[in-house]
Amino acid sequence: MDNNTVDTATGTDCDDATYNQPQMHGSVGMGVVGGNHVSGNYQTGTVNLSQAFGSCDHPRGGVSISIGAGTGHFHDRGH
Repeated sequence: MDNNTVDTATGTDCDDATYNQPQMHGSVGMGVVGGNHVSGNYQTGTVNLSQAFGSCDHPRGGVSISIGAGTGHFHDRGH
């Protein structure tokens, strides 16, 4: 099988020209928390970066880094 055809067993398409390019993904979240005696809000964020090594026919592993952050502001509405 050449490098530009679909592998029918896995259904994936592999291209050596893009195999080693870094991939970046991220997510952002925010929300409100409420309940008996507690209220507040929060924000979160994550960035994932991955890099594959090798080629389609000879993969050699890779590396992945995830960075996450969050902040919250809560109030105790006690008696």
